[in-house]
Amino acid sequence: MGATWLWHRMYAEDPGLASGRLDFVRYCSPCHGEDARGDGPLAARLEPPPKDLRLIAQRNGGNFPLDDLRAFVDGRTAVAAHNERVMPRWGEMFDGHNEEGLDPNKVVNRRIDRILRYVWTLQR
Repeated sequence: MGATWLWHRMYAEDPGLASGRLDFVRYCSPCHGEDARGDGPLAARLEPPPKDLRLIAQRNGGNFPLDDLRAFVDGRTAVAAHNERVMPRWGEMFDGHNEEGLDPNKVVNRRIDRILRYVWTLQR
């Protein structure tokens, strides 16, 4: 039983993880790469270059700072003092994809959380 079998089992048990991976590939991989190494097709054009997302926990003393990451990815409340933000404000982008009848903030938060849960599975 290889890694492919394990991923299929994880996705079957947690459809949110599969959804997070799909959103990651669609929205994040152009810059961060499909393997989250920071080597997507647009990476060479970005300054600063995208980070290797597999090393988030390693760079944070073994912790995966979910709340900080959620706020950064969302971007609607983050204010940079002197630096222009290179990464899109995904909270604004996802807000337009509301599921009918649901609170837009809950939809955005759920979508970002699914992406971050997927990124968490990639930590080294």
